[in-house]
Amino acid sequence: ETSFQLTDKAVAKLERLADNLWEETQTGKRADEQKTEIKRMLPVSMDTIGFGKSRVAVVLPAKMYRGGKYEEYVVKFPVDTNDSHEGRGQNIVERERWCESRSHYLAPVTVAGEDGRWLIQPKADMTRSPNSQEIFENTNVGLTDLHTGNRGVLNGQAVAVDYGL
Repeated sequence: ETSFQLTDKAVAKLERLADNLWEETQTGKRADEQKTEIKRMLPVSMDTIGFGKSRVAVVLPAKMYRGGKYEEYVVKFPVDTNDSHEGRGQNIVERERWCESRSHYLAPVTVAGEDGRWLIQPKADMTRSPNSQEIFENTNVGLTDLHTGNRGVLNGQAVAVDYGL
C-alpha cells in the first residue's frame, strides 16, 4: 500500500517494543503470566485485539502513521516462548503469501519489520465472521486454520486475517 507511511519515531518504537516483548517471552514464565506481563508492557494507546499462541495483535495508533486507505490498522508482534520462532515465522510466511498472491480474500500486509519482528495489516471487522468456505475456495496459498478468530470482513469482502501457517 503506497499511501501508508510509518513515521520514523513509529518504526523505532515498534522495533523497541518487539525487542522488549521478545525478551519477556524468553523469561521461562508460564504462558498465562507472560500474557499478563505482555499486556502490561504494551502502550495504553495500543488496544490488544487478539492474543494467539505465537502472536499478539494490537491496534496501531493513528499518530504512528500517515496516509493509508483503511480506517484502522493492526500490528502483529511475535510472542514466542522457549526460543521458538513460530510467531516471527508466521509474520514472514504471511508477508510472503500476501506478496505472492495479492488475493482479495487475504487481509493485505501493509508493511512488515525485518525478520518478522512485526507486521501491519488493515483492521478487519471481526464481529462478522464470513463463511470460511468462500475464502478456502478462492485462495491458493494453503490455508489450514480458518476458525472464527482468523477471518473477518474488510471493505465488505470476506478475508483471512491470520494466514501465516
